[in-house]
Amino acid sequence: MARIQYTKALSTGIRVIDNDHRMLIDIANALHDAVDRKAADEEVSSALDALIRYVEEHFEREEKFMASCNYPDIAAHMKQHQGLAQTVYRLQRLNRTEPNKVSWNEVLDFIDTWLTHHIQKIDMAYVPYVRNLVSNKTAPTDALPPLQALTVRVPPDSIEALFTIVNILAEGGEEAKKLLDCAKQIKQAD
Repeated sequence: MARIQYTKALSTGIRVIDNDHRMLIDIANALHDAVDRKAADEEVSSALDALIRYVEEHFEREEKFMASCNYPDIAAHMKQHQGLAQTVYRLQRLNRTEPNKVSWNEVLDFIDTWLTHHIQKIDMAYVPYVRNLVSNKTAPTDALPPLQALTVRVPPDSIEALFTIVNILAEGGEEAKKLLDCAKQIKQAD
């Protein structure tokens, strides 16, 4: 199966983000290698765990960049990140409980396609905003209120509920207000 090649088309011109993207590609390719060699389940699981850890770190770093420059589409971008995270967490759970049900070729095709599309289309959209911040130009001020990137560890059976809650809060509106009021009531009850 073909590996992802880091090319100029994947370069944002922002060194820390490009380094992250190279690392994600290297880890995805390591997962490819482990699957292609029919490595032991532990090695494949280890490569998948490494990909998940680095995805979490990268998304947090990237989201901080977007928040710092008031990127107007940050909520939609974070939703994309959360969608991938949900998918890989489900895959990790399936790999641990029923590894013979994982179709690795489909998984690797999905990861490769998601990474290249996300970098070339979704990430490139925020690059001008970060460059404006770096060159001390004014970023748009009518953007969403700043969002804070957060990495948490929760039991696997709580992940989908957490993503739903996070998406509601990121989008704001009446549902977000209800959730915040509920959280305050729970906190007061403690």
